[in-house]
This record gives sequence, C-alpha cells and structure tokens, in this order.
Amino acid sequence: GLALISTKGNISGINLGGVGLISEGGHLTGLNVSGIAMISSKGLITGCNFGGVSIIASEGSVTGTNVTLGEITAKTAITGINIAGYKIESNKITGLSIVPGWIEANQVTGVAITGYCKVNGRQTGLSIALINEAEELNGIQIGLINIAGNNGALSWLPILNAHFGI
Repeated sequence: GLALISTKGNISGINLGGVGLISEGGHLTGLNVSGIAMISSKGLITGCNFGGVSIIASEGSVTGTNVTLGEITAKTAITGINIAGYKIESNKITGLSIVPGWIEANQVTGVAITGYCKVNGRQTGLSIALINEAEELNGIQIGLINIAGNNGALSWLPILNAHFGI
C-alpha cells in the first residue's frame, strides 16, 4: 500500500512501501523498496535498499546496496555500493559511491565518483570529481581542481593530486 511503518520494532524481510518505509525505533533489514522515502530514525538500514527520493538513517548507519534518485544520509556511516542522484552524506563513507551531485563526509574510504567530493577529514582511496577537497589525502584525486590539505605546497593541483602515507 502506501506505507510500511514500525513505531517500536524492526522491519525485516521483503519490505515494500508505495510512499515510504519508516522504522521509528528499530532497524530496516532485507530487500527494502520505497517509492519516496526510506527512514530509520534510531536504527540501521541494511540490505538491498531502493528509495525513490531518499534513504535516511537519522541516528544510525546505511549498509549494503543503496540506490536512490535523491540522497543517502546517515549520521554514523554509509557502507557498500552507494548510488544517488543528488547527495551522499555521513560521518564515514566506505565502498563505492557514485553521485552526480556531491559527497560530504568526515572520512571517505574506497572509490568516490561525483561532481564535488568534500572530505572534512581523511580520504583514503580514489576520488574522481570535478572538484576534490580533502583535509588529509591518502590516495589519489582526479579532477579539474584537487585539494589535499596535507600536501604542503602542492595542496592545490589541477587534473591529479596524490599523497600516500600515514
């Protein structure tokens, strides 16, 4: 129907919501498909997650294969294969992340392909973007403008920036 909502427990299995999947007190686990929004206000979202406009874990993490036309947002972490049309944002992002808009996190590990990659802490791996910006780079940035705060005089470079170390 329109929505699948749990106010206290978990939602597990094959979960379909025409407009939304909402777990206010537990986790969303399994094959999760929502026409507009998939939200876990206090728990985790885990599995194969397809949200029309958004996948949001307000206080937790999103893990698995995560696909949406809009944004994937999690307070703690986003892990796995992440594809969004607008934005991917979390404290920590790990895995493969593809988004035409932007990625914003304190830590990014893996491969990021995006329009703008903003890492407020450590980026480890490969980032391909029009603009890459990381306070601390341990990997490679490919783009028009590449900023690695820990690269001294070479912190701003066109096309390619790299830094490897501890």
